Amino acid sequence: MSEETAVAEPTSTTPEQLQAQAKENAQLKLELQQMRQRYLTQEEQSKLELSQHENALASHEAALTARENRLYAESAVQATGLCSDTLSAADLLPFVQGTDNADTDSKVAALAAILDKRVQAENAKFYKGASHQPKQVNGTDAGNGSVYTPNTTRMKQAAHAAEIRKQYTGS
Repeated sequence: MSEETAVAEPTSTTPEQLQAQAKENAQLKLELQQMRQRYLTQEEQSKLELSQHENALASHEAALTARENRLYAESAVQATGLCSDTLSAADLLPFVQGTDNADTDSKVAALAAILDKRVQAENAKFYKGASHQPKQVNGTDAGNGSVYTPNTTRMKQAAHAAEIRKQYTGS
């Protein structure tokens, strides 16, 4: 006896076929759920409805809590002054939003401390580079520039020119 096994050959499915199968799958799941509810006792039906209601309520509460945490995080960021023209509270939310108000406050404080350290480092770097004494062009004090020395050769030339002019013009 030879047994032939039927092997399903792989077929290429198009997106339209996949959508049709997904729609049919959803429809069959709905029918199955309706059949289960039809054959349940009154007590089982009430337990099922109660659990569905509790699940919906829990998801609604979770969404409200997430929204409250987001709003609190935005107000905390704005209250600490971390927002600027280029940086908004919405940009900082992923870094500071916590599970509750205390967690959010600690994250905002940590971010503020980090940003303050960065600003202080940048300021120190800028002022360190700009704090040297500018050199005077006419100074001879080894580049210090604190002592002013006039250009004596130019003054001597001007005095000599004045003498020559006085000799020739008489004035």
